[in-house]
Amino acid sequence: MQKINKLFSLLEGRVLCFGIQREEELKSIEKNDKIKECFLLNSIDLDTKNQKKRKKRARTTTSKQLLKKLGKKGIDVLVIHEEEFQSYEKKLLPLFIKLTRFKIYLYHVTDFEKLEKKYKRYHTTIYPQKEYVEVDVQKAKQNFFRDKWYFFIDSCMDFFDMVSDILSS
Repeated sequence: MQKINKLFSLLEGRVLCFGIQREEELKSIEKNDKIKECFLLNSIDLDTKNQKKRKKRARTTTSKQLLKKLGKKGIDVLVIHEEEFQSYEKKLLPLFIKLTRFKIYLYHVTDFEKLEKKYKRYHTTIYPQKEYVEVDVQKAKQNFFRDKWYFFIDSCMDFFDMVSDILSS
């Protein structure tokens, strides 16, 4: 946990965070003066007076809205909570590669081999650490048709995994 807070203290520039779950992580982001702008997606919403989670309907944003607001390569660093990101991964991974200029940090990674396979598709370099995984996306390559093909492959793999789970139980 200490290394993750250290990671948040090292961030600088425009930062996009996905799936922040702990209050300490938010506080360490707020303490960092090097962060110019911080955008939070799918994160907890805390009431500052009572320190309780608010029950508020979350706003939804589309990938086109995000791309329009932030611009291509408009985010310097992206921080992702991997367990929260897994259900959105096949749709948001190409978008996040397109948005991010320098690095993507993933923490609470459960399946490193699967993650490495998906990020190697975009010709990125991956540096595993003890507490998190650092992905350098400066030289990442994307193609519209290749993204659609990988979306189809990932959807088929998810379907086959679901069918095998049903048959095995």
